[in-house]
Amino acid sequence: MTALSLALLVPWAAGIVLALLDGRRPLVGWLAVGVLATNLGALVALAVPVLPDSSVVVTTGDWPAGIGITLRADALGVLFALLSSLALLAAMLHEVLDGVRERVFPGLVTLLAAGLTGVFLTGDLFNFYVFFELAMTAGYVLATYGGGRRELGAALVFTTVNLLGTFIFLLSVAGVYHVTGTLEMSGIAARMDDVDPTPLCCSPSASSSPLPSSSGCSRSISGCRPSTAARAPRWLRS
Repeated sequence: MTALSLALLVPWAAGIVLALLDGRRPLVGWLAVGVLATNLGALVALAVPVLPDSSVVVTTGDWPAGIGITLRADALGVLFALLSSLALLAAMLHEVLDGVRERVFPGLVTLLAAGLTGVFLTGDLFNFYVFFELAMTAGYVLATYGGGRRELGAALVFTTVNLLGTFIFLLSVAGVYHVTGTLEMSGIAARMDDVDPTPLCCSPSASSSPLPSSSGCSRSISGCRPSTAARAPRWLRS
């Protein structure tokens, strides 16, 4: 098993188990510290071959590329993952030494580490959204830590704003798939060069469709030429 897989699987599996235990017990808190330290160690091991301007790509389950979940570690992604893991380890260690006040805290911090690690090390746009939601779900609960009126008010604002942003982000993911035909980040980068910025809804076939287009425009409003369809991406014309 590679360091890339360990950096994701260890906090994911341990977070689920720790969430079921009473995090106020010192042993559970120290287990969470150990898990986060293991996550950090795996990221450090991953950084050794990656930071000299290289990358590591793994497709889970030995599935073909484009079908299985693609994990990709490059220098920038590993750096961000290291910083987030180090910050969470420091926060967890401080809280354990000071005394954990809520039973779910260690498990949620560990799941937050799993989500943030996945966000920075995924090579697929939809999986980026999934890992982001995992991190945010843990973050919603952690924002209420302390249980005071101030914490609850801040958590409400945090949750509302992020849910709105999540909805917009999901629409953007659908839009990217609509114009590129893929959610793999490397494929998106390659196909974006072939995407015509002129809306495809300007073609005669799109304007006569009863379904709304992705940009919500019509040929009469946008003033586009009917030849737009001929300038569609190469993958769409093939």
